[in-house]
Amino acid sequence: MRKTELNSYKSLKEELEQTQRYIYDEIRYRERDGEDTSELREQIEEIEDEIDYYTDLISELED
Repeated sequence: MRKTELNSYKSLKEELEQTQRYIYDEIRYRERDGEDTSELREQIEEIEDEIDYYTDLISELED
């Protein structure tokens, strides 16, 4: 069970990191076009918090 849980958390973290990269790319495109990126930056902050949460869970399970 613990290994399955660990793998699930790792997968979730990887998905969040992919989403984060996508949003950073979108921010660059919008900034280049002079568009507002404040909403995307808020999303990045939320995703970073989630990544930190899953990183901590993974560390606990790997110990």
